[in-house]
Amino acid sequence: MKHGLKLVFTAVVLAVFLCGGAITYSRLRYAIPLGPVSNLTFGDAANAASPQQFRLLVWNVYKGQRGNWVDEFQKVAADFDFFLLQEALVDDGQQNVFSQTPKIEWQYAPSFYYKRSTRSTGVLTGARCKALRSMAVRSAGREPLFGTPKMSSFTLYNVRGCSKPLLAANIHALLLASPQSFRGQLQRLKDALREHDGPVVLGGDFNTWSRTRAKILAEVISSLGLRRVDFVPDTRTKVLGRPIDHVFTKGCVVRSAEVLSASDSSDHRALGVVIDCRNASCAGTD
Repeated sequence: MKHGLKLVFTAVVLAVFLCGGAITYSRLRYAIPLGPVSNLTFGDAANAASPQQFRLLVWNVYKGQRGNWVDEFQKVAADFDFFLLQEALVDDGQQNVFSQTPKIEWQYAPSFYYKRSTRSTGVLTGARCKALRSMAVRSAGREPLFGTPKMSSFTLYNVRGCSKPLLAANIHALLLASPQSFRGQLQRLKDALREHDGPVVLGGDFNTWSRTRAKILAEVISSLGLRRVDFVPDTRTKVLGRPIDHVFTKGCVVRSAEVLSASDSSDHRALGVVIDCRNASCAGTD
């Protein structure tokens, strides 16, 4: 991962000299959705509400590029109730992988489409209960070289015995854009979260590979009253010595958190968290 990031930095430096060619290449290869952002819903969940205690999976799935990803995902998915996935690749084949994972409804927010194909990539939120409402936000900033945005998705779910819905927020943060663009994306996240009066789970690939980025994220999280989920031992994927995948909660209790055993099916390690929403807005039983 560290070596890969250095290669990306080298590419960005070269882009300063080859900017015109890079922009042309981007326009030829990628199509960025214009206008209002909306989620694509597919799959089917049998339940109208989530249990008060549930298992959450947070994972950048690396576009499912590696051959063993499908088998591993289907094996892991059986143990979880909620899913916050980044770099999900949706095409005829992989949409079937998600759709055929039993009793899960998916909310998909595409970042961009690959031209001359049926493929797109973005953030994918799943649950074993039906969503009440879902929305997506596209970053105003763009990645250098390719000019692509990153996505955040916000989905509301009923929780059994709770008077207030759960908000599940899924983010893939900008990787190499300026700190100002990174802050702008997190400000949009903050705007979407701060009005919600109820339990919150926020997770994703925040790309906090620098001290500046980690500080910006900490400021936003503190302003929202969210609590960081700690992983012990902390074997999360790191870049330049800093973890880049995070989970935060509000109005609920973390019962356990683990980094799932190392796998070569993605360049990120998956995070599993058991969350309990029994609080003042819930009756206290499932």
